[in-house]
Amino acid sequence: MVTIASLQQSLWQYSAQLYAQTGMQQACLTWQDEFNGAVNGVLFTSWCDAAGYAILPSDHQTGSRNSALQRVIMYSQAHHVEPLRAQRIALKTSTASMQSTPNAYQAALAAELEAERLQQSNIIQWALPYIMEQHQEQQIAQPKAQYASYMQYHIATMLTDDTLINRAQAHTKVIADIIQRAQIRV
Repeated sequence: MVTIASLQQSLWQYSAQLYAQTGMQQACLTWQDEFNGAVNGVLFTSWCDAAGYAILPSDHQTGSRNSALQRVIMYSQAHHVEPLRAQRIALKTSTASMQSTPNAYQAALAAELEAERLQQSNIIQWALPYIMEQHQEQQIAQPKAQYASYMQYHIATMLTDDTLINRAQAHTKVIADIIQRAQIRV
């Protein structure tokens, strides 16, 4: 039986496995830092592909679900993840602080990770009706290009500079290659 807890756990385990793949951590951080992307957006949509869930439309231009997913991620990012990330970064950049209280940095890192997990829970709660509908109609199938839809939507709606857009499109292929090589089953 599919429950919200089992979906949250599945996404979290998938994310940990994918993030551990060679090059994935750096690719995700580049997506986050250079293209203002959300790591959990990448992880969630690639998990959807691996699980066979069609949450997002294939046409990223008209996708109100893409927009809704983006809002869920951005809200959680602004209210949960970013404040903790800023605190961790401040601790990291303060050499004196790192030397005198290394445990404070580890605690900040753990808190940020827990905020990322909370963000994933928020995403699953948002996606639950779409997932349950597919289970009821037994429409779970092959990957449905959720990752590609999400990434293209992000690029189309969040980036305006042509050079940055071209770099972001190339970067989505780097991430897609890592995902494909990983072949993680859900």
